[in-house]
Amino acid sequence: MSTDIMDFTTEAEFLTTMAENLTEIVGTSIQTITEKALLMASLTPVAAVESAIENTTETALLLSTLTPVTAIESAIENITEVVWLVSTLTPVTTVENAIENITEVVWLVSTLTPVAAVAFVTTTEDTVTDVMSNETTTEHQLTIEDLRKSMDAFFLVIMSFIIFFLQGGFAFLEAGSVRSKNTTNILMKNLMDILLACLAFWVVGYMFFQSEGNTFIGTDVGYILTLKLEATMYAHWFWSLTFCATAVTIVSGAVAERCDLMAYFAYSIAISGLIYPVVAHWAWTPNGWLMVNGYIDFAGSGVVHHLGGVCGFVGAVFLGPRIGRFDVKGKPVNIAGHSVPLAALGAFILLFGFFAFNGSTQAAIGTPEDMVIVQRAVINTMIGGCSSGLMTLFCFRSSLMKSGGKWSLLSTINGTLCGIIATCAFCNFAEPYMTFIVGIFAAFVYVFIHHTMIWLKIDDPLDAVAVHG
Repeated sequence: MSTDIMDFTTEAEFLTTMAENLTEIVGTSIQTITEKALLMASLTPVAAVESAIENTTETALLLSTLTPVTAIESAIENITEVVWLVSTLTPVTTVENAIENITEVVWLVSTLTPVAAVAFVTTTEDTVTDVMSNETTTEHQLTIEDLRKSMDAFFLVIMSFIIFFLQGGFAFLEAGSVRSKNTTNILMKNLMDILLACLAFWVVGYMFFQSEGNTFIGTDVGYILTLKLEATMYAHWFWSLTFCATAVTIVSGAVAERCDLMAYFAYSIAISGLIYPVVAHWAWTPNGWLMVNGYIDFAGSGVVHHLGGVCGFVGAVFLGPRIGRFDVKGKPVNIAGHSVPLAALGAFILLFGFFAFNGSTQAAIGTPEDMVIVQRAVINTMIGGCSSGLMTLFCFRSSLMKSGGKWSLLSTINGTLCGIIATCAFCNFAEPYMTFIVGIFAAFVYVFIHHTMIWLKIDDPLDAVAVHG
């Protein structure tokens, strides 16, 4: 009986000693926390994080050799570094938060083996490192404005790809509308149009068009070869090139089947390197003299198409008609193209491309206002082409009925394109019903110019002047 009482007394003394030791440990920990909290509150967040990482590493090495009880005591002493998370708080608040965190950690570590404790501390160290990394990169987070600019650039690049494909449409339409012996020549011209236009526009054309200068021409030599052009402007450069190449290619239809290649190459370089950029500067830059005087041409009815039509007219006049186009009495002789399917395929490609041509001219899609303008431009493009194509079809059908003529595919294609081109100037703000009316008038203008060119004995195999001029 006395032995049992002695054992009970011994156990009670042991528990009392353990309680006193734990009380002393907690008191010491609280004092240490208070001192370190005051110190950490005066440190910068970065310095606090570095200190925490150093102590955490030391703790991991120590815990790997300690028993669970010793690990608990060591964790209580070293875990105080959690105060770096609240280094901007007052010392009192810091101490309260640290005590709360220590309580949770003591309970967790007390249930772990030494190896698991080491893993826990290592994970804590990784978390601290991640927080440091996140704190360092907060200055480079994307903003809504950054996303909007990225969306606009992506929109402009994709639309430029589609506009670029207009070159294929022109090539097929022209190849199908001329005699087979001249097919290679016409395709070569269309390919060289884009290559030469790219070279001339890259060297000096974009400088004449877009850079600061005077009301007549841009003169900032930093734009030559895009040497000082910011990378954020590359999408705009490519988009501008596709418009320039379109203006150049219009000429190839007016001078088809009779223009020497070298002469045509020189013509292309002059248009893409000087003529088009200067006219675009007049109309599409803030200090251009046309823009200053209130000129409005949203998608290039004048700047691109009228320019190309006028240049084509000049080339056709200087070259004269093809051999056999007019008989000895001056009456026109029809020279049929060799492939209706090629011409039709080219027409459909052009129709597809013009949706991007007109729709992309806003050069942005990232705001509600941009979205509305793009949608309006697209629907007006279709409505204008619809009314003009139908009216042209019936005009030519009625004029040929007495001679037993048939429905004219090529004239209907050209009439549709004429209506689309007529809407380029105002497709961003006009109502669709107004565009429909404009398309009807565009058909009449096309028919009038078509017959006038024949009356003047000016040979235009593709009716490029009547469509674009």
